[in-house]
Amino acid sequence: MYAKRDSSQRIADVVHRNTGMDTDTFLHPERRPYLAGLHEAAACFLAHRDEPVTVVGDYDVDGICATAILVLGLRKLGIRAAYRLPRRFSEGYGLSEAIIDEIPRGVVVTVDNGIAALEAVRKAKDKGLTVIVTDHHQAVRDREGRCVLPEADALVDPNAEDTSAYRGYCGAGIAYRFVQELTGADDPDLKILASLATVADVMPLTGANRLLVQEGLKELNQGGGVPGLRAILTAMGLTEHITEEDYGFKLGPVCNASGRLYDDGAERVLQVLLSDGDDPELPERAEALIQANQKRKQILSEAMPVARRLVKGTPVVIYHPNFGEGIIGLIAGNLQEEYHCPAVVFTKCEGGSLKGSGRSIPGVDLKQALDQIQDTMAGYGGHAGAAGIRVEAGKLDAFRNAFQAEIGEDTREVPDRKYDLDLTRKNLLSVQEELQLFAPFGEGNPKPLLRMPFHVSAGSYRRIGDGSHLLFRGKTCSVLGFSLAERYEEAGCPADIWCIGHLQEDWYQGECRMRFELVDFETREGNV
Repeated sequence: MYAKRDSSQRIADVVHRNTGMDTDTFLHPERRPYLAGLHEAAACFLAHRDEPVTVVGDYDVDGICATAILVLGLRKLGIRAAYRLPRRFSEGYGLSEAIIDEIPRGVVVTVDNGIAALEAVRKAKDKGLTVIVTDHHQAVRDREGRCVLPEADALVDPNAEDTSAYRGYCGAGIAYRFVQELTGADDPDLKILASLATVADVMPLTGANRLLVQEGLKELNQGGGVPGLRAILTAMGLTEHITEEDYGFKLGPVCNASGRLYDDGAERVLQVLLSDGDDPELPERAEALIQANQKRKQILSEAMPVARRLVKGTPVVIYHPNFGEGIIGLIAGNLQEEYHCPAVVFTKCEGGSLKGSGRSIPGVDLKQALDQIQDTMAGYGGHAGAAGIRVEAGKLDAFRNAFQAEIGEDTREVPDRKYDLDLTRKNLLSVQEELQLFAPFGEGNPKPLLRMPFHVSAGSYRRIGDGSHLLFRGKTCSVLGFSLAERYEEAGCPADIWCIGHLQEDWYQGECRMRFELVDFETREGNV
């Protein structure tokens, strides 16, 4: 049974409890909080602006958007920068010495990577290149826990030093701030890309990030966005009132999928985002990204039953040689959610070593745990919630034993069985208005979990989608439950239920109705 979490009567109370911020602080954060090194990095770049520029990004949606932001932003300054994304399977994450070998001279600017590329940056400096690192990942630490920074000419990474006023930015958010510093202007199209990456990279939606996403969505819903992004949205059928949920569960996965499946897949996405709109093949190229995501879904659905059979204990550490490198992070994320504990998934990669991807739970800092067991790995990097790992063949058991000992075998989240607020017909509109005031919701600002009584009238229930989802039609609010149809029927199709979930706006052809999305339901007594 679900119990009410506390005596909260308003959404404002729930947000205050979840974020620790009073309403004024939450709603009116500093728009451009101080970022250590930002001014110096911009000055360094402008001092070398007449030299060739190469932007080095990453193969996930954050790195792709960050690269697009900087390349497009530099075009505003009349600078045609080259760009380079690492190839996921043949090269691996971030700036490498091989990439440095390709760059004869000029300025290298990293986005969403570089803080851990100690050898590559050193090689670039020995070669005479100017190096500016912009990143948001944690720095390398030695065995005594001391931070080791790359020897770059300039560095912006709020998670690598202690003086920045805000540490929540993703790589694209920092790239956007860097362009602002260079140009002195806000570009709505670039803001949209930064807002997408912020949600897709699961950054906290508080402070400056919340404003960034809120304003980015507003610009997007008013018709903004680079032509390539608009083409992707059209191909997806996302043509009206896009939300942060669309960013996280629809658009973000599409922009990530190609990079998960193909060695050069991230560059395919980047080329779409950099298109000026005159490319007659742009709709076809956007559609190809949608198809890649469908293929990614199929591969993941086939891999998950295999992964579950390999789980032998917690925290989860599993290996399968045939898991694709591009989906091991998704498998780890699914296992983390299902088993409520940290999960690391390994597969075989080129050269015979094992590549792993880890996901953690609130309260367990994955990067800190890995710092303590460095000797078991050939390489690693990441942050509190996610990490990439490489171990030599034959050393997986040593890693597993050390990892489980460091974290603790019984480290699990207890699934929450509490809701935040009661929703009734009388307060439906006022709650929705308050939700809009505190939106967008996501990491660090979770959407309040509501409980609503509902009477399923005769003929109002039906299965939808692939047949696994349920829909209840109501006069003022419909109820949607993903993958809950079978469970509802097994419960005997009760007419009176408690709906546990989230209140959403449901836009169709310019009109908005209320929709309640179920997380769970319980049978109740009596009519509504």
